[in-house]
Amino acid sequence: MKTKVTRDKLLEIFQKASDNGWSPNSLQHNTWLSLQDKRITLLDEDASSIRDLVSVDSIIFDMHFAIALWGIDLIPNHWYATVEEKGEWVKYYTTSPAWTKHLQHMVISEDSLSYLLENA
Repeated sequence: MKTKVTRDKLLEIFQKASDNGWSPNSLQHNTWLSLQDKRITLLDEDASSIRDLVSVDSIIFDMHFAIALWGIDLIPNHWYATVEEKGEWVKYYTTSPAWTKHLQHMVISEDSLSYLLENA
């Protein structure tokens, strides 16, 4: 199911990452004008002209953003089962930091923004 992406929802996610130490290079919340076609329009400080267009993807796929949002705690990643010499099944799993698992899933998802909104 596709989640509706809104400016306010993205701001909540950006704020959560910011609270955890993420420092956006060019995104200043008070100068953010609009979100259209996965681009953020930024205004000059006096709001007189457009300063820049920032791709949402350049923010959400950033490693530092992902670390701040999802953290570095290890979580199960893949389960494996093998047959040992005695013919017994042994289950084990690998772990990875939460941020890498979520970033990988976001990259391969049909809609990266919906994944972000549902898992932030």
